[in-house]
Amino acid sequence: MILDYLSKNEYITRKEVERLCGFSPSTSKRILKELREQEKIILEGQNKSSKYKFKK
Repeated sequence: MILDYLSKNEYITRKEVERLCGFSPSTSKRILKELREQEKIILEGQNKSSKYKFKK
């Protein structure tokens, strides 16, 4: 669902992941971390301004 969202939008935030997928904050952080480790997405920014994008 996250990768599908990113295929249609430039970026996604952790809050959007929580809202779209119904995940808790800890689950959304874990899934986003796994996607970063798999090099499917990259993190831009820090703290509340963090955004996740497809890795080019």
